[in-house]
Amino acid sequence: MTKAIMPDAASEGFAHQYIRVDEQRIHCSVLGDGEPVLLIPGWPQTWYAWRHTMAALAESGFRAIAVDPIGAGHSARPDHGYDTGSAARALHRLMIQFGYDRYRVAGHDVGM
Repeated sequence: MTKAIMPDAASEGFAHQYIRVDEQRIHCSVLGDGEPVLLIPGWPQTWYAWRHTMAALAESGFRAIAVDPIGAGHSARPDHGYDTGSAARALHRLMIQFGYDRYRVAGHDVGM
């Protein structure tokens, strides 16, 4: 289930959504149309670290989907599930909910 939220002034033009994955809320920012690219920020950054990259990807014909990882930004702060395997599964399920079983991934730092 998704829930759209209104963008703030710093993120004008970006579509913001909350996606429920395994009963956890994950916040995403989306820009562009085309092949999907999942952008994962490093800890403790949020989707906002990718805003310039998202604009470049959107201009190049991609759909950029940047997340606030679990525990950061507007995403949930559960008691567990911060290990890399759990994080990867949650993000893959998020992309499945967007309708993508294949997508590109970019990330940096501990977020990857």
